[in-house]
Amino acid sequence: MARLELSRRTANRGPADLLTPAEGKIKLACIQMNKQMPNSKVKYRFSRRSDPDLARLCALSANEFTNFSVQTRTWIYSDKADFAAVTKHLLFPKPTAGQYLDCAYDVARQTNANFGAEYKGCIDPSLLFGAGRARPQAAEWYAQMCDKHAAESLAGTLKSQSAAVAALLATTTDNRVNERVAATFRVLAGSPHPDVAIAAAELLKSVPADRRTAIVLKGALFGLPAMLLSKDKAVCTAALDLVDSYQDRAAYPYLSDLAKSEAAPELKARAAALCKALG
Repeated sequence: MARLELSRRTANRGPADLLTPAEGKIKLACIQMNKQMPNSKVKYRFSRRSDPDLARLCALSANEFTNFSVQTRTWIYSDKADFAAVTKHLLFPKPTAGQYLDCAYDVARQTNANFGAEYKGCIDPSLLFGAGRARPQAAEWYAQMCDKHAAESLAGTLKSQSAAVAALLATTTDNRVNERVAATFRVLAGSPHPDVAIAAAELLKSVPADRRTAIVLKGALFGLPAMLLSKDKAVCTAALDLVDSYQDRAAYPYLSDLAKSEAAPELKARAAALCKALG
């Protein structure tokens, strides 16, 4: 509960403004994360701000029941706060990794924040498969940002994420989680960076058998065609391994094209064998 002082005009006292105490509930968000936490003795005053980006960002909280989203978004925007900083300063409830990347996506959509420059610290590949929900479009955007601005660490991070992926998929049967995971793989498997695409394919192979159908139905293997048609022999080999592991019949036409292409003889032979096996 916050005590507000509101100004009003009265006809019988001319143009003078009188301050009339009023009480009401309002949502507040801090825009200076590293300053000392306020207490009951701190007094506030209302003023206009000429920051339309911040206004649009705060307006997103109109229909939200919890405050962590608006505060996380605000600190990402105002302080360029990474996940560790937000979870350190926000007492309760703290955002999950999935919720953080969701909030970062909102900042990207609603403001002019440049996540390839001054906001680059907010892009952390280790969050891609962290706990919690995230909208698939947010997961897809965050994966694109990682691939574009953190490719040098992305492949190495993916190689250590098999346990995180299994844990994320094992905790829930929520389709939103399946969609998030599928959207992330869709981007990474189609990466123009060979080491990223290969690491993504290896990570896909580590998905538990009883969770594969759910993410395939949400498009987790949509990046396969680009890998199968890649001129990079290692990428194409990783794609063939993935087709074999998932027995993905949707890959048949691309395997057929590969078998008839000018690729290396061993790749063509393996593509032809997979075509025969998939029928």
